[in-house]
Amino acid sequence: MIKNKNLVYGLIVLAGILVAYIPTQDKVPERIQKEKITENHQVANRGESRVSIQPGYTQIGTIQANIPQNWLRETPSSNMRIAQFRLPKVNGGSEDGLIAVFAGIGGGIEGNIKRWLGQFKRPDGKPMSEFATITKETVGHFNVTFVSAEGTLLASSMGDAGGEKRGYYLIAAIVETHSDPYFFKGTGPLLTMKGYEESFKKFIRSILEL
Repeated sequence: MIKNKNLVYGLIVLAGILVAYIPTQDKVPERIQKEKITENHQVANRGESRVSIQPGYTQIGTIQANIPQNWLRETPSSNMRIAQFRLPKVNGGSEDGLIAVFAGIGGGIEGNIKRWLGQFKRPDGKPMSEFATITKETVGHFNVTFVSAEGTLLASSMGDAGGEKRGYYLIAAIVETHSDPYFFKGTGPLLTMKGYEESFKKFIRSILEL
């Protein structure tokens, strides 16, 4: 009798151990739980922590923005650029436009604006700075400077081919993020760039930090 009781007790203990160690279907493994927590996150760059990318946004360096659908992102033609976008010609423009994105460059805001305007000239020879449109606004937590100017694009030491280009238009912006200023410089035929001016401003105003 005692042996039978010990056998029963032994079976009960064994059953309890098995129940404790067999996972139920309702319990989600910790690994999957962690994946669900981070499923709306992406790894920015190798070695960096996970960051949140807003729906419809694309990462550019340490910022993100809503890029217009008709902009074509391409491999930067210079290692000084962190991103580059081609704007297909519109409104009868003779060529595509181009937007180059820079960060961590020297010269400051005023210095770079002066340099960009110095890459253009007017038919009357007057300084471009007298005819450029420069406006400032606050976008979210950022100070933004917009620049636009029309003139002849000079042959550049940066490798632009074809010599001087008449009837060109500059649309640019400097966004003062908490890390580094981001410089967005767009150039192309006047008709093409005018067609993208509003979408360019909308793109700049969409910028968020990671």
